[in-house]
Amino acid sequence: MLRYVRIDVGEHMNRLMLSATATLFAGQALGHTQQSINVLQMSGFRWLAAAMIAGLICYAIRHWRRG
Repeated sequence: MLRYVRIDVGEHMNRLMLSATATLFAGQALGHTQQSINVLQMSGFRWLAAAMIAGLICYAIRHWRRG
């Protein structure tokens, strides 16, 4: 059972990373300056990482309870 949860979490993480990357590229395409992207990377990535970890924990607990 744990092996399946790990696979699910890995896929979930990949989707989160893809959407985060897509958001950054969309921000760049919408005309944000390189400076604002750098600020977002410095301050925003800490919050993004914290949100990802919290989401993964909730996701894993939900799957663990179901199984």
